[in-house]
Amino acid sequence: PTKSPLMEKEYDFPWDAANRDLIIKTTGRNGKSDDFDVDFYNEDNGYAGGLLIHFFHSGPEYMLSQCISGWNEFSSNLPSDDHKIWRISYNQETRKLQIYCNDELVLNIVISAVRCTGWTENIYREWWEKKVNKIRLKG
Repeated sequence: PTKSPLMEKEYDFPWDAANRDLIIKTTGRNGKSDDFDVDFYNEDNGYAGGLLIHFFHSGPEYMLSQCISGWNEFSSNLPSDDHKIWRISYNQETRKLQIYCNDELVLNIVISAVRCTGWTENIYREWWEKKVNKIRLKG
């Protein structure tokens, strides 16, 4: 698979998480060219958490920045289609993060002290409780 020219760089753009999901399309067969990272920022350009999805030989895995350290498998099997449409939904009030792949829910978690075990207790709040209004997409 080849990397889309759009994803060879970093792109910042406004994001209203309350009213709009983020949609990302990947087109390969579990190849590194489909890796993508989404960093969240507040209005002062302060880092507010993020999501990484990387494609390993065993399949895609995710990491939540400043929450879960290390790579994690998705909670359900991903569709086998080469072309994947990822929909990322984030409710900032409840800190509920949902990821869909080809309209199938593959991750449904609440960013909390229970979930964020890779960091000192409650340190995740320094990032994840900021109001997100911009994202940086890297691929």
